[in-house]
Order: sequence, then structure tokens, then C-alpha cells
Amino acid sequence: MDKIITNFNQLKADPKGWFLALPLWRQILLGVAATGLTLTALSSIFDAGALSCNDRSTKSQVLEIIDSHLETARWYQEAKDKGIVGTRKISEVRTTRSDKDLDRYACAAKYTFDIKGRTREVDFTYDVDYLEDEQKSHVLVDVNTVKSRYMTALMGF
Repeated sequence: MDKIITNFNQLKADPKGWFLALPLWRQILLGVAATGLTLTALSSIFDAGALSCNDRSTKSQVLEIIDSHLETARWYQEAKDKGIVGTRKISEVRTTRSDKDLDRYACAAKYTFDIKGRTREVDFTYDVDYLEDEQKSHVLVDVNTVKSRYMTALMGF
């Protein structure tokens, strides 16, 4: 028969007794829920660390790095002001080399961009390293390959 605590003074006297006073099926349910919450928390802790080549965050950082370098070039600013430069994206991401013990990855991908309605593509590389002291990943992009392709594409306009 289930024992129900109705006297809260009894609970104050024995704070651990509340769990034992629960029916067995509720004890099991609470145990399973606690285990699930613990595993969820641990997976989010590990996911917050090192990134790989195809992680959404990595690709976002790669685009930000490329954009920041292009924005410093006068020829890119002029093309952008004229409305010649369109959308861009990263696709066909590949891990070319990895060292999972060091959380270090060498990556290759295709950078696709539009210039005056025409789609252009260029293959480029980037590296992802885990910085232990900062507990985050660091992305290093070969921006010159992308910049050269943009300049070549813009020469026709």
C-alpha cells in the first residue's frame, strides 16, 4: 500500500525520507528522469567544446572571416555598392585530415557566390583547432583563394 506523507513536520525531521515514502513506480520514474537530465547536461558540455569541419557554427565562422576580409577590399566595397555582389554559401564540406585526440581538423569546401546574377564557385581550405586555454574552437581560413576568385570574377564587370 502506498504511504502518503500528510504531516510536513515529519518531512522536516527526515528530509531523505520523502523519496523512500514514494511508491516504487514513482521512485523508478524519478531515477530515470534524473539520469536523463544528467546525460543531457553532459552531452551539452561536450558539444560546447571542439567543433568539426561541417558544424553549423564552424561554417558560420568561416563565412564571417571571409566577409570581414572582403569588406576591407575597396574593389569589393565598390562592387557591393553597385549591387553586383549577391548571395554566398559554403557547401561540399570535406574533412581532409583529422586528429581527434587534439581536436584538430583540416577542411576543404566549395564557396559559392553570385556576381551580377551569375554563380561562381571556388574550392578553398580551412583549419579548425581547439584552444584548450579558451575552451573553444579557432578557425583559420585560406581567404586569399576566395578573394582571388572574386577579383577574377569582377574583372569582367
